[in-house]
Amino acid sequence: GTRDSPSITGTLKLANAEFQDYPRGLRITAIAADGEFKGKTLEIAQFTGRAGGGTITGKGTIDLLGSGLPVNLTIIARNAEPISADAFHANLDADVTVTGSATSRLVIAGKVTVRRGESILPNSLPPQVTSINVVRPGEATALRPSASESDVTALDLTISSSGLFFVRGRGLDAELEGSVHIGGTVSAPLVTGGFEMRRGSFDLGTTTLNFTSGKVSFDGTSLRSRLDPALDFVAETMSGGYTARLEISGTVSNPKVQLTSTPTMPQDEILAQLLFQQNVKQLTAVQLAAMGQAAAALGGFGTGLNPLASIRKTLGLDRLSVVSGANNQSELEAGKYVTRNIYVGAKQGLSGTPQAEVQVDLTKNLKAKATVATGATATVAQGAQQQDSGSSVGLSWQFEY
Repeated sequence: GTRDSPSITGTLKLANAEFQDYPRGLRITAIAADGEFKGKTLEIAQFTGRAGGGTITGKGTIDLLGSGLPVNLTIIARNAEPISADAFHANLDADVTVTGSATSRLVIAGKVTVRRGESILPNSLPPQVTSINVVRPGEATALRPSASESDVTALDLTISSSGLFFVRGRGLDAELEGSVHIGGTVSAPLVTGGFEMRRGSFDLGTTTLNFTSGKVSFDGTSLRSRLDPALDFVAETMSGGYTARLEISGTVSNPKVQLTSTPTMPQDEILAQLLFQQNVKQLTAVQLAAMGQAAAALGGFGTGLNPLASIRKTLGLDRLSVVSGANNQSELEAGKYVTRNIYVGAKQGLSGTPQAEVQVDLTKNLKAKATVATGATATVAQGAQQQDSGSSVGLSWQFEY
């Protein structure tokens, strides 16, 4: 062609490339692409990459001589784990488009479904560092780009999860579901929506409290120019005509823990009701010590150190915790979701019989749970089998709403 109207022909081939962003935990390996130059357009016939155990594929066109370098790309992710860091990792499916002008304004839009994810709350957040403009005598002042010049990538993404999205850390262990919308730009994202708790617990000293409700929500604003979701978790127990509640509110960067009750009780009485469903005057010396440890944990928003967390992660489990069982006895619970709505686990107390549990989520609020207990003291349900050793196997079903 001519200088004013060139015609480009040829092919482009990329093989065995890798992209890594260590600060964000982003990694894509085995990147390959085939492209063809057709006059003024680069047509990407195929793009593939590995992200964990899944794949990322794409195709599209780039107008090399068009005004602003027009881009039209489609990206598909299946069972991909592009982000895997200490603070966050996720397995996801995605259908995303990248359109617009590469030199003025791109739009990234589409849907992302989190198949399984985990977010770890840090024990403490780093202090905000203020950048100070330093101008030396004799040097020209650098011009800052305007918002229209720097914010060239707009976002229109919907991220959803139907379960198996866990938020853990600082004593909190919760499974969430819901969706958020990310708008705004890459440098100033605007996030709205939230996630509601399917189940959750809070480690309070030597005791684990089960939450009755919970929510993590985004209102579009951010604190100190960073995303800062709001927390709303409630653990509640009723005993002796009193209702005691532990509430976690505020934001991830500034959480607040509050003890309330109906009717109103002193803080130590509320804590005693939450932990032991007893009056402070009825507590033993061991229970008083445990309550003191729980009060100290509340001062730091959770226990901070959880030795079971690393074991759970190493074993690949979704749950591994010490819970309060029958007669207020401690039990070790371990289990994993074999599918999105089927959980298989086991419980074992210090003196009780081992129990196997299968839980099926029929709807958002309705669950069917089957429990199998073995041992000489197992409760034998209808159809249970008697073993030669004299022990028994008991099977029971229950529905929870």
